[in-house]
Amino acid sequence: MSKVVDGRFQRAKRKWSVPVHVECLGFCYMDLIKDELHRFARLWNNHRFTPSINCKSLSGRPDLLYYLPEISAIQNFLVSIDNDEISLCENCTSFNCSEELLELATILMNEENLMLRRDPMEARIPYLSLTDHINDL
Repeated sequence: MSKVVDGRFQRAKRKWSVPVHVECLGFCYMDLIKDELHRFARLWNNHRFTPSINCKSLSGRPDLLYYLPEISAIQNFLVSIDNDEISLCENCTSFNCSEELLELATILMNEENLMLRRDPMEARIPYLSLTDHINDL
């Protein structure tokens, strides 16, 4: 089974530039990527930048330096964002794919009894299945 999945994965890798395949990647992997980035940020913010001989180096925790620059007497680079732009972002799907692909992927996953996986290597199973079915359409 593993060689079959690996062969399908290699074929899918060659087609990564096909827009629907990119959307399938977002559908199957984006939550994993977001979780990993959040995990990394939590780990990173447990550390502290220590003072350095280099006077241009800041010291402190990364989150505090970013969100509360005034406590370190550094420039705040905050940019105001229009409420319309915020509303537009809030209406975006969390799957990072078109509504059409989201609907099709949901149908195919229900028919094939597939689930989104929490492990990157296992996430390729629904990805490969979706791309195979879509290629057959």
